[in-house]
Amino acid sequence: MLAPVTKALWPSTIQPFSLRRTVVASLPPRANDPRRGSSRAALRSTGRVADSRRTCSYTRIELDRAIHSAQLLESSAFEKTIVVNASFALDPFVLGATIAQHTSTLQTIIALRPTTIEPIAAAKAYATIDQIAGGRTQAHLIAGRDQDTAREGDLSSKDARYRRMGEFIEVMRRAWTAEENFDHEGEFYRLCDYSPRVKAASGDAIPVSVGGSSEAAYRIGVEHADTFGLFAEPFADIQEQLTRLDALATSVGRTEPLDLMLDVRLIIAPTDDLAWEKAHRILNVTVAHRAGGRSGGAVEKSADVSDAAASQRILRIGEREELHDRVLWTRLAQATGAFGSSAVLVGSYERVAQALAQYYRMGFTTLSLRGYEGITDVVEQGQYLLPRVRELTAGASASV
Repeated sequence: MLAPVTKALWPSTIQPFSLRRTVVASLPPRANDPRRGSSRAALRSTGRVADSRRTCSYTRIELDRAIHSAQLLESSAFEKTIVVNASFALDPFVLGATIAQHTSTLQTIIALRPTTIEPIAAAKAYATIDQIAGGRTQAHLIAGRDQDTAREGDLSSKDARYRRMGEFIEVMRRAWTAEENFDHEGEFYRLCDYSPRVKAASGDAIPVSVGGSSEAAYRIGVEHADTFGLFAEPFADIQEQLTRLDALATSVGRTEPLDLMLDVRLIIAPTDDLAWEKAHRILNVTVAHRAGGRSGGAVEKSADVSDAAASQRILRIGEREELHDRVLWTRLAQATGAFGSSAVLVGSYERVAQALAQYYRMGFTTLSLRGYEGITDVVEQGQYLLPRVRELTAGASASV
């Protein structure tokens, strides 16, 4: 039996995992939200696991582990799983189809970089898997970091990658919903007389999410996405981003609700003291792994820094203070260069549940939860954390 794990903790080492699962648990519908409406008002929580091992120079799937991990998450009060995409990762569509065949309720969010496939091929792949899964498939598009996209031959700027993403979503959505053949001619793609016969299980468009903290990401999100994702930050900083999203949505004339997803790491325990003991132990392991004989302080100062806007934001937030809102800790982000953001909510089940409930009240209806201790995190979050979050959000109203 193989434990679920999170994505790479140390940027200098490619970890043995190419599947990061986000598994989500439904919570009570929130009260009416004038901006996002109530049609998708169930709060969801996500956790992550993995199923492949990097040995020497290749990535190898462990099929039994993948199936077991998905089924574990399905039985642990979660609702969704996310298949990650990176230059070292296995094919996300094959993995998504595998999950669909071995689960009955778990929804699969398949992450994809538009640089790696044409939009019509992607639309058909998503729709095919959605038919296999009986309507349990979602798309998550990522622009990627400059270094990682270059490994697969894409040397375009991040702004160009986001523009391409917008057109990519436009073409996919048209392929899913059009009733007649169509042409398309844009900045990046051209189609001639495409016949849109491959549809999702419902016959409608598959939900699409994007994320990021740059102006380009915000604009693509409000113009094209159903859901927009942000990494966890202090409440005041998150509110600044939400205000910016609202302003952009108004400026482009968006009338459809934009759902929000929060991506956050958790270190939890029955008490605050135990959670902080665990947090410092994880920090020490992280620094020791990166150290190679150097001191911890030297490692943190020399950490490679991600070029992602979200990573840059959390590093600046960490320079202000190490601990925010009595629960959000930035020290691990500083130690890792903030790859994958790496800001962490640390505390007792009650303290972290209260913080997640506050993010919910700010408008986040999906919580993408990560940890550091694999299967222990999945069980602990499902058994002790999520029930309390449900209690706190039952009947609560979301205001943005």
